[in-house]
Amino acid sequence: MSDKPEERRRHRRISASIPIELDGAKKAETQDLSEGGMGIVTSENLERGSVIEVLLGGEGAPEKIAGFKTMAKVMWSAETDSGSFTAGLMFDGPDPEALERLRKFLAEQEPEE
Repeated sequence: MSDKPEERRRHRRISASIPIELDGAKKAETQDLSEGGMGIVTSENLERGSVIEVLLGGEGAPEKIAGFKTMAKVMWSAETDSGSFTAGLMFDGPDPEALERLRKFLAEQEPEE
């Protein structure tokens, strides 16, 4: 099995810049989004293996998925050259209704190149 994240992914991923909240307070933004997780940009380093609450929403969030809330596991986190951090999150059990809304939203989007 490959170590490259894009070769391990099970779900189609789209590019998306959506404001999110982590653990009810920390602000972040998605880089990409899939049925199984998301890549994010944040000002704080997230501890690999930690489980955090994720809420999609805020100014500029698409109405169809605003309010999507789930727990997510931090799969990796790395500092960028600009001093911010990127991280990969894997969703941990969103409720079925929220997951269906996310699936519909993703189906309407163009796939990531």
